[in-house]
Amino acid sequence: MTPTPAPAWLWRVLKFGPWLGAGALLILPAIAMRFTEEVDWTAFDFVFADGMFLAVLLPWELAMRSSRNPMRLAGVAGALGTGFVVIWASGAVGVIGSEDNPANLLFLGVVAVAVVGAILARFRAEGVATTLYLTAALQLALGVAALILGLGDEGVSWPVDLIGATVVFTLGWLLSGTLIAQAGRGSESVPGA
Repeated sequence: MTPTPAPAWLWRVLKFGPWLGAGALLILPAIAMRFTEEVDWTAFDFVFADGMFLAVLLPWELAMRSSRNPMRLAGVAGALGTGFVVIWASGAVGVIGSEDNPANLLFLGVVAVAVVGAILARFRAEGVATTLYLTAALQLALGVAALILGLGDEGVSWPVDLIGATVVFTLGWLLSGTLIAQAGRGSESVPGA
């Protein structure tokens, strides 16, 4: 069964909306810094945020150009969004204790598995879905290992933040993999996943 194509206006929103949203999110800290001392971004913070947004928006652009399957695009958006939030949360506030805890670097490996796996699978739906399932398993395993080994910092919402983040991130990878697997039945690749 072929999915029903979305209206043209929706494709324009999906194509340009994320770019506009990223621009707005980058402007907000600049505005907030003029009114409060609680927001104190450095040039590095803005460059890092730009890089993070580009790392998500460029693959999204490729996915939008190569597929009109809404389920596939939802899976790609879910995977890109989950990877973005994993890196952002690990670096900005920390998942395993505070952001200064070096154990948070473990989560970069989770995202690397997703990226490298998708590339090795040549963005084919079945391979990308399998990669995302493995990524979910790794996310869960690292969260459990960090909990068992007590890698968090005392007094920094430990271990509640780790448990919550592990559940949310694991479900994000699983849902994305499932959407891509369902969309991929009968098709060959998932560019941008």
